[in-house]
Order: sequence, then structure tokens, then C-alpha cells
Amino acid sequence: MTITEMLKIYEKYKGNIDAFAKFSSKSDKNTISEDDWDSIDRLIQEVTQLDNNIVSDRNRIRIQRDLSAHIKDETVLDKIRDLK
Repeated sequence: MTITEMLKIYEKYKGNIDAFAKFSSKSDKNTISEDDWDSIDRLIQEVTQLDNNIVSDRNRIRIQRDLSAHIKDETVLDKIRDLK
């Protein structure tokens, strides 16, 4: 599935993995896995750290490299920022 589809589901459950586990449809569960959910949580945390300038220079470089590798579309990064 695309990251955009996964972010929509993540937003639908307001980032609450317990609500997702209890109330999600089969379709939602087929779209995003718990590992994907954890990855989105991590992306949100890392983008927040970058935006608030609370990350070391070494980690900044690593995070920016990881973001560049996984996020090709600036609108996806904007959506992640909206979820924080």
C-alpha cells in the first residue's frame, strides 16, 4: 500500500493503535500493519525533533537521509507534519 493510504488510516484512528486494533475494518488491517504503524509513529517523532531543532547533528543527518529514502513526495512530509 502507499504511504498516503496508510497515513489516512493512521489519521482516522488518531494515531491510537489500540483503537485501530479494536475497531478497524478488515480492509484497514490489510492496508496497514502494526510495523507500518510503528514506522509512522517513528516518522512523526523524527519530523517533530527536526522541526523543533532538538536533535544532534549526527541524528539530524541520519533522519534527513532516512526521510529522503522513504518520502519522495513533499506532500507526504506535509501530511506527517499535520499528524503531530
